[in-house]
Amino acid sequence: MHKVILNAKRDYATLHRHPWIFSGAIRSVEGTPGVGETVAVCSAKGDGLGYGSYSPHSQIRVRMLSFRADAVPDAAFIDGLVADAVRRRAAFWSDGRTNVTAVVDTPAAGHMAHQGLHKHRLPELRARARELDDGEAVVDVGDYAGEAVALGVDVKLTLDDIRMSIVDSVENGETREALELLSEARFKIFDALVEMPGFAFLGIGRPESSGCYCKVNSYLKEVIGILANSFDYVVIDGEAGIEQIQRRVMDKVTHLLLVTDQSKKGCQVISTIKGVADDLIVYDKIGAIINRMTNPELAELIKVPGVDIVAYIPADNTFAANDIKGKSVLELPEDSLMLNGVKEALQKIEIL
Repeated sequence: MHKVILNAKRDYATLHRHPWIFSGAIRSVEGTPGVGETVAVCSAKGDGLGYGSYSPHSQIRVRMLSFRADAVPDAAFIDGLVADAVRRRAAFWSDGRTNVTAVVDTPAAGHMAHQGLHKHRLPELRARARELDDGEAVVDVGDYAGEAVALGVDVKLTLDDIRMSIVDSVENGETREALELLSEARFKIFDALVEMPGFAFLGIGRPESSGCYCKVNSYLKEVIGILANSFDYVVIDGEAGIEQIQRRVMDKVTHLLLVTDQSKKGCQVISTIKGVADDLIVYDKIGAIINRMTNPELAELIKVPGVDIVAYIPADNTFAANDIKGKSVLELPEDSLMLNGVKEALQKIEIL
């Protein structure tokens, strides 16, 4: 049987019985398994973690069938699962209300929605600039509608929808149901993922409602962390800037990119964001992008203390026309000023 070997420290989700293994979590594949072929899943140390169905062309490379090295998913194994499912549901038939039950439950192969940076389009352009490398996730923490259109993604479910279902249960006194929802949140987040060619998209949802649900938010942040471990690159759109940092949506990032127009006011705002970030989050590198530059001769007057400017991107009429038509940034031509400006920024900050 062919083997799939996971990267070091990328087996957490599998050990906690998550049914999906993303391509970014895989170190190597022994052999050439075909579509749907059963493979053995092993940790980086060679320990058997279980078995799954292989999908060579999908971002979700393996869908787990069992979580024990001795549980080979043959016909007898499947028969046992179905028999156990029927036994567990037998109690529902005893009162005579129904004689129908679902005996096998599978995780929804849901589409993930990613929310959007409708002002600067940096996350979408980064995906385009990287030519949609496998193993990239885009996570937006603002109003998702603009970003979804820019990436050509259809949003069905957001993280906030999951959060609010838990909050509503708590407020209605449905404690048992709320605890069940919390335990299921780890899996529900994958129902909110939209899998696209080369990347996946997660929409956070609408802004926080009134009241404090810090514990729920912290739990869901942990789930996002687990999701992030399944990808090689994670792009977070912090559209609200200071507010997102103060909410501790991001605790640690490798690269912090601040985007502004050429105005003095805009530069002061990202300078303030930099100061807040210095106090509240950990980052390795920081850079600023001056977007929609209309007076390049004034570039020397634009200063952001403590931050290198990695690109001056001029106004791009092609990009503006595409935006009006609702076209995805993935449709920008290779000579797009916006696209090449983002490539320059990513190269200078050593992402590309």
